[in-house]
Amino acid sequence: PDRVIDTLLDEQSILGLGIGMAHNGFLPIPEIQFLAYLHNAEDQLRGEAATLPFFSNGQYTNPMVVRIAGLGYQKGFGGH
Repeated sequence: PDRVIDTLLDEQSILGLGIGMAHNGFLPIPEIQFLAYLHNAEDQLRGEAATLPFFSNGQYTNPMVVRIAGLGYQKGFGGH
């Protein structure tokens, strides 16, 4: 029960929480519901998680795994 955290259905919040947990020694596995929603959280991945080791000169890292349902899971997206 302590391993799963319910969050808002907001991709930026989900990844922001994951980044914060990674900074505090956890290995978070945030999940984005559909691949089409990844663009909503792209800034968190590109601007925060991916650049932190560079801008901190290696002092901080982001040990995080992001799960995203791919195209095999979702059929007919576009008009949903």
